[in-house]
Amino acid sequence: MSSIWIDGFDGYAQTSDLGFRYANNGASLITNGGRWGGGAISLSGLTPAINAPLYDSPTEIWSGFSIKSSSTGNQDVVLASWISPNGLETSLTYNPLTLVFKLYARLNTAVVLATSSPVLLSTTVWHYIDLHMKISSTVGLCEVWVDNTRVLNAVNIDTAPFGGTSLVAMGLGGSGNFFSLNCVIDDWCARDANSGSVNIGRIGDSRVCTTVPNGDAGPNNGVPSTSGPHYAMVDEANWSASNTVTLTNTTGQAEQYTMSALPVTPVEIYAVQVVTFCEKTDGGAASAKQYVDSGGTTAYGPSQSPLDPFSAMQSIFETDPHTSTNWTETSVNAVQTGYQVQ
Repeated sequence: MSSIWIDGFDGYAQTSDLGFRYANNGASLITNGGRWGGGAISLSGLTPAINAPLYDSPTEIWSGFSIKSSSTGNQDVVLASWISPNGLETSLTYNPLTLVFKLYARLNTAVVLATSSPVLLSTTVWHYIDLHMKISSTVGLCEVWVDNTRVLNAVNIDTAPFGGTSLVAMGLGGSGNFFSLNCVIDDWCARDANSGSVNIGRIGDSRVCTTVPNGDAGPNNGVPSTSGPHYAMVDEANWSASNTVTLTNTTGQAEQYTMSALPVTPVEIYAVQVVTFCEKTDGGAASAKQYVDSGGTTAYGPSQSPLDPFSAMQSIFETDPHTSTNWTETSVNAVQTGYQVQ
């Protein structure tokens, strides 16, 4: 599987919830200011950053996100950084006056590895940015695309000045003593360019759509915190710890739901991701798997251990398990999702 993470920043209730999935150092949650009217994150000022873990330690990734900039002035401000086990290796900056991106080798140096052609990040419209990074001391590369136009293409460069051979995180926003590009970010996705057989190239202008449970599909073995339909406890636009469904720590106990329809008609669907906000409430070990049921065919994500207090579990399904081909609007609208105690 090549998809590493997908986030439209919907479902979170407050900024601290970003810690469920990210190492957050100053990014703020906006619950209704995103590209499509839903959630987004805001970066502004000195060193605010949000880092996403890259669990499979890739050597080459594509990432993409929607962005609306509000930065002005003649200063290189940080948009993105790539981090190896050895530390921060490279950072990409943008100058709102000169309109160029620069790739820096470690921000505490003045070494610029590459400079883009000028491109305006308007403060009045949303743009979509694709970033391609390969970490290597000899054959490193970096591409920057803005609205499906490539503005930077640097190859055979040293993108591992700190000696790293793989990536453990990618960050958006400032680092060290460098200011962040003042902006709002939505639709953030990333994929391993060397893993799997689908979704390994540039993402392109995309939207992350969020759907929520709208019916109990069965099994529904849990106990809702308020008597009534189970799905009604987990269908909020912004999650709430006050509304829960509790499962006993018994293998096979599960909750399964029908889901609301997509809000748009897509041209192509790259993946379906199941996200569950959950916690373990006793002292014993516990694990669970998320799953999708498409046309009676079930596919399970990896076994994961809920934490105490709440955290987010997520599993990505790049193909429809019923057809073993790409998801379609029809199959996504009919899919059922669930989680099962292991």
